[in-house]
Amino acid sequence: MTGWLGAVLICLSGLGLGQLFAQGTRQRVRELEAWRTALLALASEVDFAAVPLGRALERAAAGARGGCRRALAAAAEALLREGCDAEAAWGRALALARAESPLGAEDLLPLADLAPALGRTGRADQLQHIAHSAGRIEARLASLREAAERDARLFAYLFALGALALAVALG
Repeated sequence: MTGWLGAVLICLSGLGLGQLFAQGTRQRVRELEAWRTALLALASEVDFAAVPLGRALERAAAGARGGCRRALAAAAEALLREGCDAEAAWGRALALARAESPLGAEDLLPLADLAPALGRTGRADQLQHIAHSAGRIEARLASLREAAERDARLFAYLFALGALALAVALG
């Protein structure tokens, strides 16, 4: 009886380890969702509120979460209080995002491509660039969501089967 209980516990721990390994992809999805939402808020601030970019970034940061919030707040700080230009401030935000978030270079590419347009072009052009970046993030999110689902199943199966093999070998 205890042998079977041990085998079941080993298999369950294998499933748990599989879910733990898949968590990284899920975190990337959540962080990219935060960036997409923040870009939409930034577009709203630029378009409807028509405030300067530093204030727009500050307001977008207030509604954001996680690493995205800190990155946008750093960009706003650089623009409003340190006198950086928009591209340097956005670069600072991206550097912070790289350092503090699970996002990789490919995930951050739509945000990096936005840097030359922010604060240097007219409102309509900035809105177009922000919308384009948000669209590219949405496409990246779709592929990451699919990968997260696949990874969760794959790791769960691999670890459960590995644990089952260990239980059989020990039993």
